[in-house]
Amino acid sequence: MMRGLRPMELLRQTIIVSACLNIVAVAALPAKAQTQQEIDSCGNTSNAFSLDLQINGCTAIIKSKRQSRKDLAGAFNNRCLAYSDKKEFDRAIADCNEAIRLTPNEPSLFFNRGNVYNDKGQPDRAIQDYDRAIRLNSNDALAFFHRGSSWEKKNNLQNALADYKKYSELNPSDPDGPKAVERVTKALAPQSDDNPASVNTLLPACKKIVAYHRPTGTLEAMQLGQCMGMVQTLITVGAVMKSDFGFCLPEGFTTKQATSVIIQYVEAHPEVLHKHFVIIGSLALKTAFPCEK
Repeated sequence: MMRGLRPMELLRQTIIVSACLNIVAVAALPAKAQTQQEIDSCGNTSNAFSLDLQINGCTAIIKSKRQSRKDLAGAFNNRCLAYSDKKEFDRAIADCNEAIRLTPNEPSLFFNRGNVYNDKGQPDRAIQDYDRAIRLNSNDALAFFHRGSSWEKKNNLQNALADYKKYSELNPSDPDGPKAVERVTKALAPQSDDNPASVNTLLPACKKIVAYHRPTGTLEAMQLGQCMGMVQTLITVGAVMKSDFGFCLPEGFTTKQATSVIIQYVEAHPEVLHKHFVIIGSLALKTAFPCEK
């Protein structure tokens, strides 16, 4: 996966192999007991061990045949992650498959296999696994973020934007969510800097009106005035020509309030950024305050 899209340095959700491993029953079994180092290296929670030591530790646990299905799934999962970090993706997928076979209702296993497919350059397969992870845990923020990344790789920006927004909602403290939303939003909007009356051009000024910002230069003052003038025109003309504009604002509705409604509409529909501000402003107000028939 592209590291610039990752919300945290360690993507994987490691299932830590239990340190117990049925120790009471070990003496009665002929197979070799795991050492504590093998157990610790397979978990490798602090990355204290090399990938080869992690693989060896997990392999020893898998071959011992002494652990529960959950612990065995954890060993396969952790070895899958180590193989993935070594770019041995086919081996990684085989281990992730086995982990899922042992514990098919664990969402993190589908998430991890999705990451392997994404790193392998198979975003379609990755999306399928992220879908499964999200069905099993609808609050899996990372699954939404990584599925958004896979959609973005496929240039399906609408789906990517929806997933990045959901990630931002579930994990509001991570700035990478809003950054991804902003990046995709810009990619969705056709370039319209040459159109002084486009939503894309006037939106920053409109936001400053809502924030009671004082203009710092002539151009900014003109854009603030243009936004305010267009919104005031919509309010005035809309009140007279309700049948044409189709919106009926509450009595005493202010320019700032109307501007806020338009901003909210645009942020929810980034595909309209290139269109004329008056057209989209009218549509936003009509959507929020339709006239009763």
